[in-house]
Amino acid sequence: MNMYAGTKDMFHLAKNHYENFPVGSWLLSRAHRKALYALYAFARTADDFADEPTFEGKRLECLSEWRQYLTETLEGQPPTPFFKELGTMIQTYQLPTSYFYDLLDAFVQDVTVSRYQTWDSIVDYAKKSANPVGRLYLRIHQYQDSALDAHADAICTALQFTNFWQDVSIDLAKDRVYIPSEVMKKHGYDVSELLAHEENQAFLSVIKDLVERTHALFDEGEALLSKTRGRLKIELSMIVQGGRAILEKIQENQYRVLSMRPTLNSKDRVAMFLKALV
Repeated sequence: MNMYAGTKDMFHLAKNHYENFPVGSWLLSRAHRKALYALYAFARTADDFADEPTFEGKRLECLSEWRQYLTETLEGQPPTPFFKELGTMIQTYQLPTSYFYDLLDAFVQDVTVSRYQTWDSIVDYAKKSANPVGRLYLRIHQYQDSALDAHADAICTALQFTNFWQDVSIDLAKDRVYIPSEVMKKHGYDVSELLAHEENQAFLSVIKDLVERTHALFDEGEALLSKTRGRLKIELSMIVQGGRAILEKIQENQYRVLSMRPTLNSKDRVAMFLKALV
Protein backbone atom coordinates (compact mmCIF):
# COMPACT_ATOMS: atom_id res chain seq x y z
CA MET A 1 0.00 0.00 0.00
CA ASN A 2 1.35 3.42 -0.97
CA MET A 3 1.85 5.58 2.12
CA TYR A 4 2.82 9.19 1.44
CA ALA A 5 5.69 10.42 3.56
CA GLY A 6 4.66 14.06 3.66
CA THR A 7 4.06 17.26 1.73
CA LYS A 8 6.56 16.55 -1.07
CA ASP A 9 4.80 13.30 -1.94
CA MET A 10 1.36 14.93 -1.80
CA PHE A 11 2.59 17.68 -4.14
CA HIS A 12 4.00 15.10 -6.56
CA LEU A 13 0.76 13.12 -6.60
CA ALA A 14 -1.44 16.16 -7.21
CA LYS A 15 0.78 17.42 -10.03
CA ASN A 16 1.55 14.17 -11.80
CA HIS A 17 -1.54 11.97 -11.60
CA TYR A 18 -3.81 12.16 -14.65
CA GLU A 19 -6.56 14.71 -14.25
CA ASN A 20 -8.40 17.20 -16.49
CA PHE A 21 -8.87 19.83 -13.86
CA PRO A 22 -6.50 21.84 -11.63
CA VAL A 23 -5.96 20.59 -8.09
CA GLY A 24 -4.78 23.32 -5.74
CA SER A 25 -3.01 25.22 -8.51
CA TRP A 26 -0.50 28.06 -8.10
CA LEU A 27 -3.48 30.43 -8.08
CA LEU A 28 -4.12 29.49 -4.45
CA SER A 29 -2.10 30.38 -1.37
CA ARG A 30 0.61 27.99 -0.21
CA ALA A 31 -1.37 27.00 2.90
CA HIS A 32 -4.49 26.26 0.86
CA ARG A 33 -2.49 24.28 -1.70
CA LYS A 34 -0.96 22.14 1.05
CA ALA A 35 -4.41 21.39 2.50
CA LEU A 36 -5.84 20.52 -0.89
CA TYR A 37 -2.90 18.26 -1.72
CA ALA A 38 -3.58 16.31 1.49
CA LEU A 39 -7.26 15.99 0.58
CA TYR A 40 -6.40 14.97 -2.96
CA ALA A 41 -3.81 12.39 -1.88
CA PHE A 42 -6.33 10.82 0.51
CA ALA A 43 -9.02 10.54 -2.17
CA ARG A 44 -6.69 9.68 -5.06
CA THR A 45 -5.11 6.79 -3.18
CA ALA A 46 -8.50 5.36 -2.21
CA ASP A 47 -9.64 5.75 -5.81
CA ASP A 48 -6.56 3.82 -6.96
CA PHE A 49 -7.48 1.00 -4.56
CA ALA A 50 -10.84 0.78 -6.34
CA ASP A 51 -9.43 1.16 -9.88
CA GLU A 52 -5.82 0.19 -10.41
CA PRO A 53 -4.88 -3.35 -11.53
CA THR A 54 -2.26 -3.55 -8.76
CA PHE A 55 -5.02 -3.92 -6.17
CA GLU A 56 -7.14 -6.51 -7.97
CA GLY A 57 -8.38 -9.11 -5.49
CA LYS A 58 -7.70 -6.93 -2.45
CA ARG A 59 -9.59 -3.73 -3.26
CA LEU A 60 -12.12 -3.90 -0.41
CA GLU A 61 -9.41 -4.96 2.02
CA CYS A 62 -7.29 -1.93 1.09
CA LEU A 63 -10.25 0.44 1.34
CA SER A 64 -11.18 -1.01 4.73
CA GLU A 65 -7.63 -0.47 5.95
CA TRP A 66 -7.65 3.10 4.60
CA ARG A 67 -10.89 3.72 6.49
CA GLN A 68 -9.32 2.32 9.66
CA TYR A 69 -6.33 4.63 9.24
CA LEU A 70 -8.71 7.58 8.91
CA THR A 71 -10.57 6.55 12.07
CA GLU A 72 -7.31 6.18 14.00
CA THR A 73 -6.25 9.62 12.79
CA LEU A 74 -9.50 11.22 13.92
CA GLU A 75 -9.02 9.55 17.30
CA GLY A 76 -5.65 11.27 17.62
CA GLN A 77 -3.46 8.30 16.68
CA PRO A 78 -2.39 8.78 13.03
CA PRO A 79 -0.65 5.59 11.81
CA THR A 80 1.63 7.21 9.19
CA PRO A 81 3.29 10.58 8.51
CA PHE A 82 0.80 11.21 5.73
CA PHE A 83 -2.19 10.66 8.00
CA LYS A 84 -0.57 12.89 10.60
CA GLU A 85 -0.54 15.69 8.04
CA LEU A 86 -4.09 14.89 7.00
CA GLY A 87 -5.25 14.98 10.62
CA THR A 88 -3.56 18.34 11.15
CA MET A 89 -5.29 19.70 8.08
CA ILE A 90 -8.70 18.44 9.24
CA GLN A 91 -8.19 19.97 12.67
CA THR A 92 -6.81 23.27 11.37
CA TYR A 93 -9.80 23.90 9.12
CA GLN A 94 -12.37 22.16 11.35
CA LEU A 95 -13.52 20.00 8.45
CA PRO A 96 -16.60 17.76 8.74
CA THR A 97 -15.19 14.24 8.97
CA SER A 98 -18.34 12.69 7.49
CA TYR A 99 -17.26 13.92 4.05
CA PHE A 100 -14.13 11.77 4.18
CA TYR A 101 -16.18 8.69 5.01
CA ASP A 102 -18.60 9.55 2.18
CA LEU A 103 -15.69 9.47 -0.26
CA LEU A 104 -14.65 6.04 0.98
CA ASP A 105 -18.23 4.78 0.65
CA ALA A 106 -18.19 5.91 -2.99
CA PHE A 107 -14.99 4.00 -3.71
CA VAL A 108 -16.44 0.87 -2.14
CA GLN A 109 -19.47 1.36 -4.38
CA ASP A 110 -17.16 1.46 -7.40
CA VAL A 111 -15.99 -2.02 -6.46
CA THR A 112 -19.41 -3.47 -5.67
CA VAL A 113 -21.75 -1.74 -8.18
CA SER A 114 -21.17 -1.77 -11.95
CA ARG A 115 -24.58 -0.80 -13.38
CA TYR A 116 -26.99 2.08 -12.74
CA GLN A 117 -30.66 2.05 -13.65
CA THR A 118 -31.69 5.69 -13.28
CA TRP A 119 -30.37 9.23 -13.52
CA ASP A 120 -31.17 9.68 -9.84
CA SER A 121 -28.96 6.71 -8.96
CA ILE A 122 -25.85 8.32 -10.48
CA VAL A 123 -26.78 11.64 -8.89
CA ASP A 124 -26.85 9.80 -5.57
CA TYR A 125 -23.45 8.29 -6.32
CA ALA A 126 -22.02 11.77 -7.01
CA LYS A 127 -23.29 12.95 -3.62
CA LYS A 128 -20.64 10.67 -2.12
CA SER A 129 -17.96 10.57 -4.81
CA ALA A 130 -17.78 14.23 -5.87
CA ASN A 131 -19.82 16.63 -3.77
CA PRO A 132 -17.82 16.15 -0.54
CA VAL A 133 -14.73 17.44 -2.35
CA GLY A 134 -16.45 20.68 -3.32
CA ARG A 135 -17.77 21.24 0.17
CA LEU A 136 -14.35 20.58 1.70
CA TYR A 137 -12.82 22.92 -0.88
CA LEU A 138 -15.13 25.70 0.31
CA ARG A 139 -14.50 25.04 3.99
CA ILE A 140 -10.75 25.11 3.53
CA HIS A 141 -11.33 28.63 2.18
CA GLN A 142 -13.56 29.54 5.12
CA TYR A 143 -16.87 29.46 3.24
CA GLN A 144 -19.70 27.79 5.17
CA ASP A 145 -23.08 28.41 3.61
CA SER A 146 -25.76 25.92 2.54
CA ALA A 147 -26.58 27.96 -0.59
CA LEU A 148 -22.93 27.85 -1.65
CA ASP A 149 -22.85 24.13 -0.90
CA ALA A 150 -25.76 23.59 -3.30
CA HIS A 151 -23.96 25.42 -6.10
CA ALA A 152 -20.74 23.51 -5.38
CA ASP A 153 -22.69 20.23 -5.44
CA ALA A 154 -24.03 21.04 -8.92
CA ILE A 155 -20.52 21.79 -10.21
CA CYS A 156 -18.98 18.70 -8.64
CA THR A 157 -21.76 16.44 -9.90
CA ALA A 158 -21.30 17.94 -13.37
CA LEU A 159 -17.55 17.30 -13.19
CA GLN A 160 -18.15 13.70 -12.13
CA PHE A 161 -20.56 13.15 -15.00
CA THR A 162 -18.19 14.85 -17.46
CA ASN A 163 -15.58 12.30 -16.46
CA PHE A 164 -18.11 9.50 -16.97
CA TRP A 165 -18.97 10.57 -20.54
CA GLN A 166 -15.31 11.18 -21.35
CA ASP A 167 -14.26 7.74 -20.08
CA VAL A 168 -17.06 5.49 -21.33
CA SER A 169 -14.64 3.16 -23.12
CA ILE A 170 -12.17 3.11 -20.22
CA ASP A 171 -14.93 2.19 -17.78
CA LEU A 172 -16.23 -0.50 -20.13
CA ALA A 173 -12.83 -2.17 -19.95
CA LYS A 174 -13.41 -2.41 -16.18
CA ASP A 175 -16.97 -3.71 -16.75
CA ARG A 176 -18.44 -0.49 -15.39
CA VAL A 177 -21.36 1.32 -16.99
CA TYR A 178 -22.32 4.67 -15.55
CA ILE A 179 -24.80 5.53 -18.29
CA PRO A 180 -28.22 4.94 -16.70
CA SER A 181 -30.29 2.19 -18.27
CA GLU A 182 -33.35 4.44 -18.38
CA VAL A 183 -31.51 6.97 -20.57
CA MET A 184 -30.34 4.26 -22.97
CA LYS A 185 -33.85 2.82 -23.15
CA LYS A 186 -35.29 6.29 -23.86
CA HIS A 187 -33.20 6.48 -27.03
CA GLY A 188 -33.67 2.88 -28.12
CA TYR A 189 -30.19 1.74 -27.13
CA ASP A 190 -29.32 -1.34 -25.08
CA VAL A 191 -26.46 -2.11 -22.73
CA SER A 192 -25.62 -5.16 -24.87
CA GLU A 193 -24.89 -2.76 -27.75
CA LEU A 194 -22.70 -0.70 -25.47
CA LEU A 195 -20.73 -3.75 -24.38
CA ALA A 196 -20.22 -4.51 -28.08
CA HIS A 197 -18.97 -0.92 -28.57
CA GLU A 198 -21.73 -0.13 -31.09
CA GLU A 199 -21.50 3.61 -31.73
CA ASN A 200 -24.73 3.93 -33.72
CA GLN A 201 -27.14 6.84 -33.96
CA ALA A 202 -29.04 5.73 -30.86
CA PHE A 203 -25.79 5.80 -28.87
CA LEU A 204 -24.96 9.30 -30.13
CA SER A 205 -28.42 10.43 -29.01
CA VAL A 206 -27.78 8.98 -25.56
CA ILE A 207 -24.50 10.89 -25.16
CA LYS A 208 -26.07 14.10 -26.52
CA ASP A 209 -28.81 13.82 -23.91
CA LEU A 210 -26.27 13.24 -21.11
CA VAL A 211 -24.04 16.12 -22.22
CA GLU A 212 -27.00 18.50 -22.26
CA ARG A 213 -28.03 17.44 -18.76
CA THR A 214 -24.46 17.95 -17.57
CA HIS A 215 -24.24 21.42 -19.10
CA ALA A 216 -27.43 22.25 -17.19
CA LEU A 217 -25.73 21.23 -13.95
CA PHE A 218 -22.81 23.55 -14.71
CA ASP A 219 -25.37 26.31 -15.39
CA GLU A 220 -26.92 25.64 -11.99
CA GLY A 221 -23.59 25.72 -10.19
CA GLU A 222 -21.96 28.71 -11.87
CA ALA A 223 -23.66 31.12 -9.46
CA LEU A 224 -20.95 30.02 -7.02
CA LEU A 225 -18.40 32.05 -8.98
CA SER A 226 -20.14 35.35 -8.25
CA LYS A 227 -20.30 34.50 -4.54
CA THR A 228 -16.60 33.78 -4.05
CA ARG A 229 -13.64 36.11 -4.45
CA GLY A 230 -9.96 36.46 -5.19
CA ARG A 231 -7.78 33.53 -6.19
CA LEU A 232 -10.45 30.98 -5.28
CA LYS A 233 -12.89 32.56 -7.73
CA ILE A 234 -10.36 32.22 -10.58
CA GLU A 235 -9.51 28.65 -9.56
CA LEU A 236 -13.17 27.64 -9.49
CA SER A 237 -13.75 29.32 -12.83
CA MET A 238 -10.89 27.30 -14.33
CA ILE A 239 -12.37 24.10 -12.94
CA VAL A 240 -15.75 24.90 -14.50
CA GLN A 241 -14.09 25.91 -17.78
CA GLY A 242 -12.24 22.56 -17.79
CA GLY A 243 -15.46 20.61 -17.46
CA ARG A 244 -17.21 22.68 -20.09
CA ALA A 245 -14.26 22.27 -22.46
CA ILE A 246 -14.46 18.48 -22.28
CA LEU A 247 -18.20 18.57 -22.97
CA GLU A 248 -17.61 20.90 -25.92
CA LYS A 249 -15.01 18.49 -27.34
CA ILE A 250 -17.54 15.67 -27.03
CA GLN A 251 -19.97 17.82 -29.00
CA GLU A 252 -17.32 18.68 -31.62
CA ASN A 253 -16.64 14.94 -32.03
CA GLN A 254 -20.36 14.39 -32.71
CA TYR A 255 -20.72 12.52 -29.39
CA ARG A 256 -18.48 9.63 -30.56
CA VAL A 257 -16.91 9.00 -27.17
CA LEU A 258 -16.32 5.30 -27.84
CA SER A 259 -14.01 5.95 -30.78
CA MET A 260 -12.64 9.39 -29.85
CA ARG A 261 -11.83 10.10 -26.22
CA PRO A 262 -11.80 13.90 -25.67
CA THR A 263 -8.80 15.42 -23.85
CA LEU A 264 -7.49 18.90 -23.10
CA ASN A 265 -4.21 20.22 -24.52
CA SER A 266 -2.01 23.15 -23.51
CA LYS A 267 -3.89 25.50 -25.86
CA ASP A 268 -7.16 24.55 -24.17
CA ARG A 269 -5.65 25.25 -20.73
CA VAL A 270 -4.46 28.69 -21.77
CA ALA A 271 -7.96 29.45 -23.07
CA MET A 272 -9.43 28.24 -19.76
CA PHE A 273 -7.16 30.56 -17.81
CA LEU A 274 -7.99 33.57 -19.97
CA LYS A 275 -11.72 32.89 -19.68
CA ALA A 276 -11.35 32.55 -15.92
CA LEU A 277 -9.61 35.93 -15.70
CA VAL A 278 -12.36 37.55 -17.77
